[in-house]
Amino acid sequence: MTRAARRMRTLCVSALLGTLAALVGCTTPPPAAPAWTPLAAEDARVAERLAALRALAAERRSLRATARVSISGAAGESFSKQLVLAEREAKLRIEVIGVLGQRALVLASDGVAYDVYRAETGKTETGAVDAGVLWRIARIPLLPSEAVGLLLAAPSTPAEAPRGEAGPAGELRLAWPDRSVTFDAAGVLTEARVLAGEGGEELVVARFADLRGEGAAAFPHRIELAFPFQKGSALLEYREVELNAALDTKWFRLVKPRVSSAAGEPRP
Repeated sequence: MTRAARRMRTLCVSALLGTLAALVGCTTPPPAAPAWTPLAAEDARVAERLAALRALAAERRSLRATARVSISGAAGESFSKQLVLAEREAKLRIEVIGVLGQRALVLASDGVAYDVYRAETGKTETGAVDAGVLWRIARIPLLPSEAVGLLLAAPSTPAEAPRGEAGPAGELRLAWPDRSVTFDAAGVLTEARVLAGEGGEELVVARFADLRGEGAAAFPHRIELAFPFQKGSALLEYREVELNAALDTKWFRLVKPRVSSAAGEPRP
């Protein structure tokens, strides 16, 4: 993510944090933080982990999956079945599927423009993508590119060199002013954090579990998303996962016939 994009996100989030204070309801406390030891700038482990994560992000380009999504927050708890399409850098499609298999809500974005279809109104809203689009639509304080990186469990990293810190059980954390990533002793990514700028509130903490596959490239089928400032959380349990799927560009926008609706579209 460029410095300009980070500044845009920071300004947008700063304007929104006042409204977040009204949201409460997360009942699961975060785990106790381990004691971290700063590493020297020349420590080889930092460069190795950073190179491995960047290689993984370059390799893991797209995702097609279904997911059971459980949400906890001020409004209580709920769950839904969702279809998830994600492609770097910022293409995203999320379908909330109703109990009868119908589309209850669809968010589609090609990274430049977005469409949102809501079955309750039968209408489609269209607009330009900016730093706050996911907040306005879904109360998610992330840039679209950041959301795609977390859904792929391979977030992009800033160009600047990170600080390195070692944990008590061989963990390694790479930290930048507005984010951090944590690896276990085997080099597998276990956590990613996004902050509202340097020294700011934690916006999102993503924890990756239920790894399937071999080594550092194993893909997590369970992603826990905590929103500390809102005191809310979401749990994604992936099913029918297809990595690096060939995703048609048309799936990241919604067809808008004379009566604007996503109901007649074939499902990706």
